[in-house]
Amino acid sequence: KSSGIRGLDPQLASKYVPDASGNFVCLDGSLTIPFARVNDDYCDCPDGSDEPGTSACNNGSFYCANRGHIPARIPSSKVNNGVCDPECCDGTDEYESKACPDRCLELGEK
Repeated sequence: KSSGIRGLDPQLASKYVPDASGNFVCLDGSLTIPFARVNDDYCDCPDGSDEPGTSACNNGSFYCANRGHIPARIPSSKVNNGVCDPECCDGTDEYESKACPDRCLELGEK
């Protein structure tokens, strides 16, 4: 089941739900921010956890579901950098340009 949050590892989805006040708590517990600031392309959390789907945090990671192949994580710095990263065979890391085709089924068959 998808949380709808781009770049989020499904195993962490339960941590990406607004609290009663509509806030998000950084995974390291260091800061509480409005949930609307998750994936807003600005790094608020020292651990990078508020930006799983952008390149805003230099210490973050982006999860590629790679349906039909092996899921992977890449450094956030590789998101929307114009390079079709082989680890993200589904092309989701280049969502702005949509330049990278989904090659996961083809790779999974090999």
